[in-house]
Amino acid sequence: MTRQEIPITHDIPIEEVYDKCPALRRYDAQKSKCKSIKRFKHENLLYLYRNYLVHEFRHPGKAIENDRHSCQPPFYQKTATINYLGDNDCDFSNGWELVYPVGFFVFMCKEALSVVVSYHENNKTSPFANYSDSSFWI
Repeated sequence: MTRQEIPITHDIPIEEVYDKCPALRRYDAQKSKCKSIKRFKHENLLYLYRNYLVHEFRHPGKAIENDRHSCQPPFYQKTATINYLGDNDCDFSNGWELVYPVGFFVFMCKEALSVVVSYHENNKTSPFANYSDSSFWI
């Protein structure tokens, strides 16, 4: 990691966020999930990321993944946006963007398959037992 990157292990727990801002806890209790701070939890962000890729065919956010991060866990990357570019001056703003490296998705898939395999081996079951191999088309 560089000074331009922060690992997600530095995320603070949601309870700590609520402790620092009790009004937010009351707000979240009264509002729907789409307006809650809980929508920024990684489980929801991963789902949004998937939707961007699968349904919109675009990469979410402005951060850029490069090969050196391919096997690393997710991280926040410092980004800059040019707001104005003149002949002799410019204006830009900085921010932080979340990056889920491709290697992270590969790791999650392998881990999930490993758990499924272990489950079926330990229980002597088949994942295909509940699926029909015939066609339902007329």
